[in-house]
Amino acid sequence: DKRLNIKIPFFDSFRLEYKKNKPFYEHLQKHLQDEKSKETLRDIINYRVNGDLTSMKKYSVNVKTQYFEDFLKFQNGDIFVDVGGFDGMTSLEFIKRCPNYGHIYIFEPSEENFKKVVENLKNYERVSIVSKGLSDKKQILKFSDSLGSKSGISKNGNIEIKVDSLDHIVKDSITFIKMDIEGAESDAISGAAN
Repeated sequence: DKRLNIKIPFFDSFRLEYKKNKPFYEHLQKHLQDEKSKETLRDIINYRVNGDLTSMKKYSVNVKTQYFEDFLKFQNGDIFVDVGGFDGMTSLEFIKRCPNYGHIYIFEPSEENFKKVVENLKNYERVSIVSKGLSDKKQILKFSDSLGSKSGISKNGNIEIKVDSLDHIVKDSITFIKMDIEGAESDAISGAAN
């Protein structure tokens, strides 16, 4: 049997979400630009709704390249935004793929991680490192900063951080946004409408 037969609360909640909002997922499927993205979404839905393990067998995780699939093509002058910069390694991976980039903006609200980003990218030009998080508006939010790469905005956070909208901070025409901010992506996307 190639089905996952264990109870996983996340899958249960996704099944309900999918059933309730199936037209949204169909709409999303139609608006993805390339066949690889459409196929990936179909496979993820099949895995989460039906527990079908075979739909995931062609996928693997490579932390170094997780944001840069083969179908992404970069051009000279591209502008990259790294939201949730952590230690800056994702921006360094972008530089490997697009050495003639136009500009890189890195957002990292954790003071400790911010220092790592500054150190790791100190030898590169056209890089702006911003010690803020992104959201849909300028505000102060609670943040848990003791969870390493899983640190994020939390009602029970141990520190306060400044956040603002991407539209308010960056005026350039952005080519590619990488966003890994532990569940706060929706508000940050709303703040990047332009």
